[in-house]
Amino acid sequence: MDEPPSAPTSPLPSPSSSVPKSAQSRPKPPQPKQTSQTYQQPLVVIIGGGISGLITASDLLSSGHTNLLILEARPRPGGRINTLSLKTANGVPYNADEGAAWIHGISEDNPMLEYVEEGNVNVVSPVNPWMHPSPTFPLFIGGRTPSQSSVLNGLRQFSILIYAVNMICKAGYGIDGTGMRFISVKEALEVVRREGKEELGIIKVKDMSGESRAVVRFLVHMLELWMGGSLGDLQVEEFGGLRDEGWGELPAEPSFEEYRNVKKKHRPKLYGDFDGPHGTVKGGMGRIVEEVMRREPRLEEKLLLGNVVEEIDYSFEESENIRVKVKGGETYDAALVVNTMPLGCLKNGTVEFRPRLPNWKTEGFKNLKCGKYKKILLEFEEIFWPVDQEIIGLVRITSPVKTKLEKNRIIDIGDKLFLDNLWVKDGIPVIEAVLVGDSARNCEGRSDKDIIRCVLELMKMNMQPELKFGKFVNGHVSRWEEDEFSLGAYSYFGLGATERDIDALRKRIGKGKKGILWAGEATNSEYQGSVHGAIISGHEAAKECQGLLEGEDFIGVDDDAEEKRFWGDFCKAEEVEEEDEL
Repeated sequence: MDEPPSAPTSPLPSPSSSVPKSAQSRPKPPQPKQTSQTYQQPLVVIIGGGISGLITASDLLSSGHTNLLILEARPRPGGRINTLSLKTANGVPYNADEGAAWIHGISEDNPMLEYVEEGNVNVVSPVNPWMHPSPTFPLFIGGRTPSQSSVLNGLRQFSILIYAVNMICKAGYGIDGTGMRFISVKEALEVVRREGKEELGIIKVKDMSGESRAVVRFLVHMLELWMGGSLGDLQVEEFGGLRDEGWGELPAEPSFEEYRNVKKKHRPKLYGDFDGPHGTVKGGMGRIVEEVMRREPRLEEKLLLGNVVEEIDYSFEESENIRVKVKGGETYDAALVVNTMPLGCLKNGTVEFRPRLPNWKTEGFKNLKCGKYKKILLEFEEIFWPVDQEIIGLVRITSPVKTKLEKNRIIDIGDKLFLDNLWVKDGIPVIEAVLVGDSARNCEGRSDKDIIRCVLELMKMNMQPELKFGKFVNGHVSRWEEDEFSLGAYSYFGLGATERDIDALRKRIGKGKKGILWAGEATNSEYQGSVHGAIISGHEAAKECQGLLEGEDFIGVDDDAEEKRFWGDFCKAEEVEEEDEL
C-alpha cells in the first residue's frame, strides 16, 4: 500500500491554533486584541468566544448593555467551529470544517439561516442522512459493492429494528420501578434480536446474507455517528422519535420504489432537527462566525483572546461581585458571568469554582456525555471513489480468520467507516473519514501517522478490488477530544441522563441580582449537540442577562433546602407525567 509520510506534510493546524497566513484563502473575521484593556469591573463577563458566547454578547450590545467583555482561551474566535483554509499539493485552495459542519434542517425556523444566505448552502440530503439513509448511497463491503436486493433487505431489517427499539422505549422495557434506570441502544438491540424475531418479522442473523448483515451493521453505526458515542453509551430514549412504522408495508423483497415511497410516507421530524433538508455551508461553517462579528463590529473590542480562565469565585467574600481570575494574574469583577465552557471542560474540572458547585449542578452534567468524533482529512493524487455522492460507507465482513493487515493493525478503529466526499462540493480529491465513539477513543494519544495508516488500511480492505486505490498525498487528524479547551466534540445524553440533568446544568446560581448563567449547546435539551442549539442558548442567555440588568430578581439555587426542593419538583413532575400516560 502507499504508506503515509513519516509525518503529515499538510499545513493544517490543531483545533486550538490559528490558521497560518500562508494557508488562508478567504477574508477572515477581524482579529481582536489579545491583551485586556481597562475592563476591571464590567457588568457582564462571558466565558468563551464560541458561537453561543458571541451571540450572547451581540444581543446584549444591541440592547444597549455595552459594559461587557468576552474571555476566550484560544487565539481565535469560534470555539468548536473552525474552518481551515487549505491548499492541495497542487496549490488548489479549499476550505474544510475541522469542527461543526452541518445545518440540520434548512428552513426559516433554523436560527443558523439568519447568518447564511440561501445561495451559500450545499444541500446534501432531503432528510437526516444518518437516521434516514438513502438506499442509493455508495456502500463498499469487503472490497465490493453489494447487490441492490441486499441493500434494500438490509434497510428493511434496519427499519424493523428501529421500530422495535422504539417500542421498547415506549413500553419502558428494562427500566426498574424507580424509573431511573435506562437501557442502552446496544442492550435494546440485543433484546429485540433475542425475544422479538417472530412477532416483529426480524430475520435471524444466520438467515440473512452476509451483505445484508453488513448493511444493517453500517446503518446501526450511523446511529453512533449521529450521537458521537458508541451504542453501549447511547440510551434508547434518545431514539424514541424514530417511529419507522411503515416497515410492515414493505414486502419481503422490496423494490427501490416501494422502499422510497414507504419511507417518504412515514418519515417523521426527528428530535433535534428542524424541518427541511440537511446540508453544509459553502466556504465552511466559519462564515457564520464571520457574519456574527460583521453585523456587530463592537464584538472586536470586547473579545479578549488568549485569556484562559482558571477560577470563578462566587463566594462574594473578597468582592461584592463575581471574581473571574485568568491565567497570568488578570482579575475581573462582574455582576453577571455567562459560562459557555464546553461540557468536557466542566466535567474535567478545568476551572475551579469557589465555593465548589452545588451537588445538584455537578450531578446535572455527570450523566451528560461528550461525543468523541474524529475527522481525518485524506488527500489523494486523483479521485478514485464515486464522484456524485457526498456520503460513502465502508463495512468489513467479519471473519474468524484475520487478514495480514488486520493482524498488523496498531490501533483498533473498528470495521466500519463513514466517508464524506469533498469532491462533490469542492472538486478536490479529498476524503474526510470519521471515527466515532470507541474507535475515536482508541486513537487518543496516537500520532497522525499511525491513525492515518489504520484508516487507509481499512479503506483498502473495503474498496479493493472493486476500486483501484489511489496514491495518498497528505492528511490531517482533528483532536477535539484531546484539546484542553474542548475535551470532546459535542454533548449527548449519556446512559441514565434525563432532561432534568440539562435543566440543572442550565440553571443559574448566585444571589440577589448577581450570579452565574450558563449557555452553550450542552444546555439546550431539544437541540443539544448542534450549532443551532448553541445559537438558541446564546439568545436565551442574553435575554436572561438583560432581565437581571434591568431589575428582575435573581432566582438561584445555592443551598441544601433549595436543592431538595429542586429535585422534589422534578420527581413530582415525573409522577404527573406517568399518571397522564396511564
